[in-house]
Amino acid sequence: MIHLFIIILMTGQLISWEIGPGKKEQDVTTTSHKPKILRYVKPAFPDNSPFKNLTETVVVNVLIDTNGRVSDMEFREPLPPELENVIRETIKGFVFEPGRDSLGNPVKVWFTISIPISDMENEVPDPEFPPEADSCGLDSGEVVIDLEVAPDGSVIEARVRKSTSWVFESAALNAAMKARFKPSSDNRWFTIIYQFKKGANR
Repeated sequence: MIHLFIIILMTGQLISWEIGPGKKEQDVTTTSHKPKILRYVKPAFPDNSPFKNLTETVVVNVLIDTNGRVSDMEFREPLPPELENVIRETIKGFVFEPGRDSLGNPVKVWFTISIPISDMENEVPDPEFPPEADSCGLDSGEVVIDLEVAPDGSVIEARVRKSTSWVFESAALNAAMKARFKPSSDNRWFTIIYQFKKGANR
C-alpha cells in the first residue's frame, strides 16, 4: 500500500494531495508528479440566499481525472441538499494540470479540498423573473453561472455553464454582471447558482 500525503497552500486555501486508505483505490494510480491547480473556484451566493451569511468550511475529497477535471467527489460531512448542490457545481469549475506517473503519463489522483464559505462582503444581486417564462409556461428554473472577477472586485466575464431553460439565462447573466466582490490581488473565479421562482424574483 502506498500512502502519500502532501499539504499544499495555494491562494490561501488548504489542499491535500492524498492516495491511500479510505479512497477508491481502484480509481487511483501511483503518482510521481502531483497535479497543479490551474483554476480555483469559490461559491458566491445571491443576496436572498439562506447561505449568504455562513462562515463555515466544507471539506470534500475530489478525484482528478487524466484531463485535469473533477470526475468524482465525496463530502466529508453531510450538507443541506441546496448547499451541497452549490458546492458540487463550484467544484466542477476547478481546472487542474493532471498528476503524472514516473513516465510522464497522466493518472487519476484524489485531492482533499477545503472550501471556505464566507460571502458576506460580496454583493450578488438577485435576478428578476423574466416575463418570457410566463409565455413558455415556466414558473421556476435554475441557471449555473461561472464568473471571472478582476482584482478590483468587478466582474470581467459571466458565462452560463448550464440552465434548465434558455428563458432564464439573460436575467441570470444581467444580475451576475452587476455583482461586486471584495478586492483582491489577483483575478478570481466564482460559481453562482440562480434559482428562479415565480413570485419570489422581483
